Parts: sequence; structure tokens; C-alpha cells
Amino acid sequence: MESPKPNHANMKSNVHLVKIEGGKYGLLGFNNMLPAKNEHLVEFDIDAESDPAYRELLKNQLRFCRSNSENICSHAAKTYEAVVSKKIPFFLKICCDFKRLEDESQNYG
Repeated sequence: MESPKPNHANMKSNVHLVKIEGGKYGLLGFNNMLPAKNEHLVEFDIDAESDPAYRELLKNQLRFCRSNSENICSHAAKTYEAVVSKKIPFFLKICCDFKRLEDESQNYG
């Protein structure tokens, strides 16, 4: 997930990229997915964020993710498949090496 940036206005949503409310609240870049085990996730209290503007941005991003979870999972799966199974050159060029990241993540416990 990326916070909003001016160049997001020129980007188009596609399989590996979803703009959040047209880019107003940032975007989800599936090309940069990383594996994460549940025990490595850190709970974050958005309401405790001291910057009100950032707190609202986070709430809007979370609201978008919750209401679009099926679509987000579909984009993630398609991007993963394009890299790992289909080995589409464009995706191999712009995406992380998902398989290697998965393999390496097994070394961290």
C-alpha cells in the first residue's frame, strides 16, 4: 500500500495495481507483495495516530480494503500467478520474486 502521490493520477488500475478511490487515498501495488506469517504482524491502533490527516487517510484506506477484500485477493492471486506460474516477462520485470521471498521467509521464525 502506498500513500497518495501526485504521479498516481497518471497511473491506471490493472492486475498489479489498484488505485484507492481513484488514487485519492493511495494505491495497492501487488507487484511488491511480501509473504508475512501471522506471528510477524503487528497490531496498529489507527485511533492512536497523532496526526489527524494521516489518521483519516488510514481509516479511508482500511475502509476501502474491507469493502473490496474479494477484489483485492483476486488481484493478488492474478499477479502471483502471472509471476510464479505463467512467468509473463512484463510481470517478471516489475514484480518481486515471490517464490524466492516465500522460500527465504521460511528461514525467519
